Amino acid sequence: MFETGRTGKFAKIEPRLRIVIGDIRTVGGFSVMPSVRDLNRILFKKRSVMMDDHTGKLMDAAGKMAEVCVQPAAVYGLFPPENISCSALQDSSLVGLALVTIGPALEMAVERARESGELALATVLDAYGSAWVEGAVEAVQQVIILESEQIGMKWGKRKSPGFPTWPLENQRELLTILHSGRIGVTLNAACMMMPRKSVSFGMPLREKREVTGKSISP
Repeated sequence: MFETGRTGKFAKIEPRLRIVIGDIRTVGGFSVMPSVRDLNRILFKKRSVMMDDHTGKLMDAAGKMAEVCVQPAAVYGLFPPENISCSALQDSSLVGLALVTIGPALEMAVERARESGELALATVLDAYGSAWVEGAVEAVQQVIILESEQIGMKWGKRKSPGFPTWPLENQRELLTILHSGRIGVTLNAACMMMPRKSVSFGMPLREKREVTGKSISP
């Protein structure tokens, strides 16, 4: 089932009330804000920056174009750690696994800008895409945190395939577990995701001493 919020793109992802281990939830149309920190880091190598008038207008135009193109969607769930081949997650009680994308429309807009010779616009649009997908990842990460807290778990730092403790080739395993086709994400021969503005990750979840009493099913 593909869930969307009541107010469409600007809806918040609400945590599930009944959490089934191994169940995959598909969500779309949820609220996303671009990560300004990531945008400045990508474009200017700084977390914050003062812009001249020309740069400001370019950023505004690209931001409006990017917002129209963004189509956030995600699949996620809580799983036993033995389901995934990542040594850094094996000492967890459970793992939160997720795949997030903003869809292909923004990439198409970047390509059109390049083909028309608007290279500065293409560069800024691409950076906005990275910032938007990070914003989407943060939204999904937050709902995983809320669900883990509901069942008495504490959460650890997220990790993605391609990091030292999680080989990139294991991306295929992760996307298979999460049924990535539900949100239109595929892998090429090099295990890179398509659309490019997609992120997969896992989070270690460990038991707390106290459980809140929310429902959990094995």
